[in-house]
Amino acid sequence: MIGYYAHHHGRGHVQRAECIAARLSAPMTILTSAAPGAPRADGGIADWVALARDDNGPVRGDPSAGGVLHWAPPGHAGLRRRMATLAAWIDRAQPAAMVVDVSVEVAALCRAMGVPVVVVAMQGDRTDRAHRLGYDLADALLACWPGALADPGWPRNWTEKTCFTSASAF
Repeated sequence: MIGYYAHHHGRGHVQRAECIAARLSAPMTILTSAAPGAPRADGGIADWVALARDDNGPVRGDPSAGGVLHWAPPGHAGLRRRMATLAAWIDRAQPAAMVVDVSVEVAALCRAMGVPVVVVAMQGDRTDRAHRLGYDLADALLACWPGALADPGWPRNWTEKTCFTSASAF
């Protein structure tokens, strides 16, 4: 079983997860607070796990923890339920790996639970503390662009663990 955390903003993260699921030989579960996609003939998705939203209601304190994280609003009940649901699913499903598209907080949780993590990388300058944390703790990075477009400023340890695809692969 492969777990795939798909960020809820827009439809791109979920659509990428659906495309990857259709090409995997292992079953994949999508964990997201985005609405499930329409059933696809090419399948590959074993299950959808609905996650609580963490972007509604008032935000108290610094959601970035001083720049170490991107979004972890203190005291937010939705965030607490989201992470608890992820942790319970990991404990129950015992996934072989988690693909995280995109959340440094989810990547850190999965890695702290002993699950190998594949982080979906994004182009551009990702050297802020939160991105460095997510990319450094990842066992692998998935870059959905050709290697010829690799950022020359990336640390070598990131490039060495990156699987570059062409955009047409998805």
